[in-house]
Amino acid sequence: MQNLPEQWNQATHFFDLPDFLTFKATNSLSRSSCSLVSKWTYSAHDGWDKDFWTKIGLDEIVNNNFYNIGPVVLPPGDPVGEGLTSKAAAEMVLQPHTPVGASLIDAHCGGIGTIGVNVSDTKLPCVNKPLTERIAIICGTSSCHMAVSF
Repeated sequence: MQNLPEQWNQATHFFDLPDFLTFKATNSLSRSSCSLVSKWTYSAHDGWDKDFWTKIGLDEIVNNNFYNIGPVVLPPGDPVGEGLTSKAAAEMVLQPHTPVGASLIDAHCGGIGTIGVNVSDTKLPCVNKPLTERIAIICGTSSCHMAVSF
């Protein structure tokens, strides 16, 4: 805003990649709580922290009811908008209105993969190991070690 005022004034919305992809697929401005909690300053319990945005000089975000960064926040997997737009459906050779779920960040997707992996495959180092003895290193937009405990 201070350093690039022209670009700031031209921008209408700010997205992290998973939310941008659901926006392109659905035209919905909703955001995933997973994306916002992991990569922004959003609290799943309290929502956006107005004081934070004001303190860093972005009152405009607050005054606009967080329209630019996500006024509607959905839990992962919840339906986004009315599903695929006609354009997105045609590009993916799917039907319009095919449901689209609110996203997960890459590390959390990898964590789900760790839970769901077939550990009876003898080529895997975690063969026949219980869920609590598996770990995945997920590398994408972030690098995380994902594990499950009870």
